[in-house]
Amino acid sequence: MSQFGMQMPAGRKRSASPDVYTGLAVIATVFLAGASFVVYGAGSKIGKDGQPFSLQSTNPKEVKLKDQPAAAAPAPRAAPAPTGGAAKKGA
Repeated sequence: MSQFGMQMPAGRKRSASPDVYTGLAVIATVFLAGASFVVYGAGSKIGKDGQPFSLQSTNPKEVKLKDQPAAAAPAPRAAPAPTGGAAKKGA
């Protein structure tokens, strides 16, 4: 029967191997775990008493950051660069 290209029931067995989708699933899992750590860290900074899952007050004056930076003076703004209008005059 093998002359007609039919396969026998207990013929060659192909072992399971990871494919592209398995790799993408692993990468997605790693990125989701990393994002969870980032969100947990940000939540602990803004959470009430440093607790990432606690609710804040609705009054904005009562909301305090854990690592609140000192108020700094705004940086001076630089003058805008010339647009080169004189160079276009001769054209």
